[in-house]
Amino acid sequence: MHTRKIAIIILVFLGIFCAKEVLADAVRVISYGADLTDAQRDKVYGIFGLEEGEKKDIAVTEVSNKEEKKYLEGLVEPKVIGSKAISCAYVELLEAGAGITVKTHNITWVTPEMYASALTTGEVKDAKVVAAAPFPVSGTAALTGIFKAFEAATGKNLDREAKVVANEEMVRTGEIGEAIDNNHKAADLVIRIKEEVIKRNLSDPSEIRQVVINISQDLNVQLTEKQIQQLVSLMQKINGLNLSASEIGTQLADIRSKLDTLVAQSQGIRGFLQRILDFLAQIVNGIKSLLS
Repeated sequence: MHTRKIAIIILVFLGIFCAKEVLADAVRVISYGADLTDAQRDKVYGIFGLEEGEKKDIAVTEVSNKEEKKYLEGLVEPKVIGSKAISCAYVELLEAGAGITVKTHNITWVTPEMYASALTTGEVKDAKVVAAAPFPVSGTAALTGIFKAFEAATGKNLDREAKVVANEEMVRTGEIGEAIDNNHKAADLVIRIKEEVIKRNLSDPSEIRQVVINISQDLNVQLTEKQIQQLVSLMQKINGLNLSASEIGTQLADIRSKLDTLVAQSQGIRGFLQRILDFLAQIVNGIKSLLS
């Protein structure tokens, strides 16, 4: 009995030791906006949910406003990019096949699924990503930081053209989301179109246009002619990157599955709130009828 207790204690100790080793071996990188103050860096570090003692195990890089402009100029207004690099990113490499997970904090315009889809275009895979800022920002510049952190984590440079196209995808998706007042549906639209174009290896603009029209109709999204043309052009560029159809298809399906769950949850919440409002309206109408 005494021997068994000793064996259990040893196993528990080994388990704790191994867990610590796995944590230390995990490749993690933070990309800070170069114009943050030390206090703002500390705030973002806290937002990432990291402990002070972990700093020695996490690599750090910076992104300048010049780097952000390199990928965003011509896509968004200069005032949106700004003159300072504020957005930050945390990237942790995951095991093969784990996919991409994205969370955001103080990001007001770009949604997690918009980042995730754009990251697949930039050939990022199997990573935990957090985009954050010390105060609310649009988040358009954070994608550059995510790419830079992923490159630092893997020790390999991503294709520059893929990063350019990924930024365009993020912006076009955000613009559609703004136009229809539904970022989740806009992300779903672009992801579905991208899946179809890559799966069928479409390069002909007329064929891509038909896919855009069909899927937008399926999702009941009204696109302007300009938006259709922009999506056709974007999809031609994405197809020209020669991304792995099977690999990116799996990642996009995973992102869309998470998006479907999120949409279902938000619809459930809206339905619950609507029932409360309807109930309150009935009470108010009842009181009015009693007083009349």
